[in-house]
Amino acid sequence: MFDMGKRICKLRRDAHLSQKQLGEKIGKSASTIGSYENDTAVPTLENAAALAEALHVSLDYLLYGEKSRTLPLQKMSENRVQLLTDLAQEFAAPTSHGAAFSDRKLDILRRLYQDFIVKSIGCSACLPPVGADTLLRSRTIFCHLRRFCRFR
Repeated sequence: MFDMGKRICKLRRDAHLSQKQLGEKIGKSASTIGSYENDTAVPTLENAAALAEALHVSLDYLLYGEKSRTLPLQKMSENRVQLLTDLAQEFAAPTSHGAAFSDRKLDILRRLYQDFIVKSIGCSACLPPVGADTLLRSRTIFCHLRRFCRFR
């Protein structure tokens, strides 16, 4: 049974979007979105790809219901895409177990710290450089996070 329309409707509602809002995201009218949801029209491949991107799912999921979430990476720098890829790979296949941190985990933590905290403040001189030993001291990290939140 072809139920792409039901998936579009559910995903749109889950995203708290009206048909008009989703239509604006992909350059189509609310009535067009409604016709897709009611299975009275089938989106072109280009429109289906735009819908999948706007709803943060894969085209496979939109068309066939195969669960595979996506992240919008188009506007991210190559460094951030690589960081997210490394993080996802570490979650999928951890390089160490227990309390010990592998060199890979420490590198990911260092890069997260630099990218999301230091760059958000816009001043790397505001916070001291971070080595592996500093990252392992949670008190230091929380101190930096409190300091970061005060500057926001």
